[in-house]
Amino acid sequence: MRSLIAVLAGGTVAAVLFQIGAVLAFVMLYGIPLGAAPGPPSVGYFGLNLGFAALAALAGGRITANLARRRRRAHVAIVAVGLAAMAVWGFSGPASHWPGWYPPTLALVGLAGVLAGGIPRRTGPDASD
Repeated sequence: MRSLIAVLAGGTVAAVLFQIGAVLAFVMLYGIPLGAAPGPPSVGYFGLNLGFAALAALAGGRITANLARRRRRAHVAIVAVGLAAMAVWGFSGPASHWPGWYPPTLALVGLAGVLAGGIPRRTGPDASD
């Protein structure tokens, strides 16, 4: 049960923080668009969005590793692969207006971020993987 909680909590935190970051990036660059016609996202938006995605992934990986009692790397890897798959699936497709490079880039940023955030710190005798 603890394994399931670790994976779900880490993935949920990363996904929610990513969404918050996407909204923050939009508001920081464009303000609140009250009735404005949508335009294509700028390079700055993509940069901010990927930066917030990296921070969200780091947090998700850290939470997963902290909640998992055993086999932390396996739990973190499950979250990393799951988030990468969701990024490719969610931002690709015929109805998507994202550039073709964005889904795989977001997937790589998320994968690397979760793995980096979930690397266990070996500080004591009980710091097992």
